[in-house]
Amino acid sequence: MSAIRPSTDVLPVTEFRANTSALLAQLRTSKRPIVLTQHGRSAAVLMDVGVYEAMLDEIALLREVRIAEEQIARGEGIPHDEVIAELSAHLLRFLEQEIWSKIPADQLGQEHDASLDDRILGYGPVGV
Repeated sequence: MSAIRPSTDVLPVTEFRANTSALLAQLRTSKRPIVLTQHGRSAAVLMDVGVYEAMLDEIALLREVRIAEEQIARGEGIPHDEVIAELSAHLLRFLEQEIWSKIPADQLGQEHDASLDDRILGYGPVGV
């Protein structure tokens, strides 16, 4: 989010009401929030929806990081090696049960080139 410019981004509500379309266009273009004042005091902040959503995502991520740090401080963390081993085991089970079990036996272990990969994945002139 860009820094607020008091000369253009702090406005009385009455000015916003009189120039709503132009100020919304400024908001979308500049990505800077607009502070609305009422009776000389800040009353509301308007911001671009994309900037607002990105800010919410960042806040959620920071909350998750704070929770994780608290859990680690309490000794509730899982060592990296254990996480990798557990994820690898889950991936292997998934591949064995959901992928490799569906491949015809005569095709298992066959090497192939990039053009066959593209056809399998649907890329190329007839694919995506």
